[in-house]
Amino acid sequence: MRYLFVLFLAYLSALFVPLAHADEHGVPIAPAMTNSQRAQDLFISSREQMRAGQFAEAVSSLELSLRLHPNPASAFALVIALRGMGDYRGTGLLLEALLAGAYGELSPNRIVALNRIRDQITSSLVRLELRICGGTEQRAWLDGHPVLVAERCEIETLLVNPGEHHITASAADGEPISEVIVLEAGERRRLDLRFVAAEINEPAWYRTPWIWVAVGIVAAGAGTGIALGINRSHDNPNSTLPGEVVQALR
Repeated sequence: MRYLFVLFLAYLSALFVPLAHADEHGVPIAPAMTNSQRAQDLFISSREQMRAGQFAEAVSSLELSLRLHPNPASAFALVIALRGMGDYRGTGLLLEALLAGAYGELSPNRIVALNRIRDQITSSLVRLELRICGGTEQRAWLDGHPVLVAERCEIETLLVNPGEHHITASAADGEPISEVIVLEAGERRRLDLRFVAAEINEPAWYRTPWIWVAVGIVAAGAGTGIALGINRSHDNPNSTLPGEVVQALR
């Protein structure tokens, strides 16, 4: 009887123990895994993903790893993954943060490696000079990301990845601008965005010159009639003024 009771308790315990499962990165999640352990598992997974050429997946794993546990090893690996994915701008931004000590102290060998990578990606990036002018409350976006806010003519120099980019701009008093450009690695390009005043939607008859000629004739005729009425009133004090005739008709 006691043996059956022990088996029953073991069965109940098994029902309430959470089972380990894997996340979207394929890393098993233990019930009581710490952030540091989880970050380490993601780092190991990213190395396997990079060996398989899956750089986008490796970037996702390493970004999550860094959020859980910032450290120079994972940040350095993310630099390699971003470069492998062709995101030279992202590589450069993270590289500069690493060299500035944002993720901890670097070994001399890693500093040398990062400087070598910096030289390599500099020749791959595109230097884009974006000039915006002609409006007020001007704003510009590159691939949906805000890059410039200006109240007058201004130039902003951007380091961007080669390839196709969509540039949009808006102003409080100008027509929206939308352009698609294709940039080559190492290229220097200047793009001028000048706003044209927005057109006022007037009805077609409003822009017809003959309507204003007719309005002028009517106005002139009305003025002549009033003048004649006033002259008559001076000649005949008992005459009725035009305004009095209108009141009588009402």
